[in-house]
Amino acid sequence: MITDEQLSLDPEIWRAFEPARRASLAEIEQAVQSLSAHAVVGGMLDAANVAMVVVNRELQILATNQLARELVRTPDADALVGRRFGEVFGCTNSDKCTDGCGGAEPCSECGITTTVLESQAHDRPCETQCVLGSRAGPGPEAIELQVRAAPVRVGEASFTAVALRDVSDSKRREVLERVFVHDLRNTLTALIGWSEALADDPAGEVATAPHKIAALANRLAREIEDYRLLAAAEADQLEP
Repeated sequence: MITDEQLSLDPEIWRAFEPARRASLAEIEQAVQSLSAHAVVGGMLDAANVAMVVVNRELQILATNQLARELVRTPDADALVGRRFGEVFGCTNSDKCTDGCGGAEPCSECGITTTVLESQAHDRPCETQCVLGSRAGPGPEAIELQVRAAPVRVGEASFTAVALRDVSDSKRREVLERVFVHDLRNTLTALIGWSEALADDPAGEVATAPHKIAALANRLAREIEDYRLLAAAEADQLEP
């Protein structure tokens, strides 16, 4: 499997991709019928606990599961068929050229597009993370996605199954935890320093030490409580 550490799209693969080339309506309908009639593909979509999408060689969507439709805030599965990822996410680059998603210069750096093209070119699973500027919601937002693409064959036809996991919340929590640990370490270092100073000179030359220790202990308690409130807010468990 090619991972995000290894993933670097071969320029030849990108040049071989033609954004203007899209499957015809008849080709899409035939592919959709073929996928719908395949019990394994249907079971894979239903059983997946992440957003799952099946696309053709032109990166057009042919099938989705419920989680994928929720991710792009489009409940109607038929409304997604034939479109590309940037178009259903409302990517800020998808309307920058007449070819739509895949036709703008920044598209060659898109994590979803490059992962799918690499998977198709090497006929093996590929995985990476990407940040997508989206307008699928009520306003512009940045979505961080874990993307995994793998080949799928139905009869003589080849497709690509793409799993999408929104990791935006977990990334925010990671940043929050790093900041909390950094602040906690600073406060503890100062607290230990003043405690050692007091232990070394209990007679009182360090007269301010008890007050410093008390202030640092209170600051430590506030930092822990602030983190608890932020973590509760992130988990949507904050009580008024």
